[in-house]
Amino acid sequence: MDNSILNLEVAEVVRIRYKDALPAAKKVMDYIVRHPQDVINYTVSDLANLCGTSVASVVRACHWLGYDGYKQLKTCLARDLGKRDMSLTSDVSESAVAESLNELSNSIKAMQQIIDEDAIRESVKKLKAAGHAHVVAAGNTANLSQYIGFRLERVGIKSSYYSEPAYILNKISFADPGDVVLAISKSGASQSVLDAVNLAKEKELDVIVITAASGSELASMADVLLLSGEAKGLGHLHKSYSYFDEFVIAEVIVDLVINGEVE
Repeated sequence: MDNSILNLEVAEVVRIRYKDALPAAKKVMDYIVRHPQDVINYTVSDLANLCGTSVASVVRACHWLGYDGYKQLKTCLARDLGKRDMSLTSDVSESAVAESLNELSNSIKAMQQIIDEDAIRESVKKLKAAGHAHVVAAGNTANLSQYIGFRLERVGIKSSYYSEPAYILNKISFADPGDVVLAISKSGASQSVLDAVNLAKEKELDVIVITAASGSELASMADVLLLSGEAKGLGHLHKSYSYFDEFVIAEVIVDLVINGEVE
């Protein structure tokens, strides 16, 4: 590897190496440049699916750019984004803090107007009746699965919420007929989440999906589909790489499971 590339931003490396790259590699490079905030949270399989190419092509694109592999490229990309964030927030005023809080408040208000209440009620019913809830998420969303699973267990609903995909697949493979799977993926393209849901469908389990990708394969497999705000035209009321919309939906569901009366 040419260590000099580590001194350059990933976007600059792509600009230098793009012209002579193979078509499959160009697809990967295009996506990286256009969606850097998303890429740092994707697995190599996620990125391959979104680019319409193979995992091997993604890895070859990373090597063509001069990186040891996908992991090193993501590390450098996260560094670049971190530098930009630091430059933008080096002088945070009180008005900027208020603006950020107001932005989040507006997002919740907007979601209140568009959220599918029937789907929320159906999700709550299924979780309350479940023998076991399997909460599935990957990458940056995995923390949300931990939060949901922990809270459900506190009210007596047995739950599985592993950060390692292999563990949740193993748990679903031994699931009972009354179990429910709650799958979360903003992009709808997380391969580990898709694998878990495919297994759940094979075992004829009910599947609740939270996603922003209404046209995704994941959305098509849902028994109950909960679309987060952006997919329903909410727009970019906050950073596109934020999982705030998904968190709000999950929080409403968990709160109603614990405290609400659902008809």
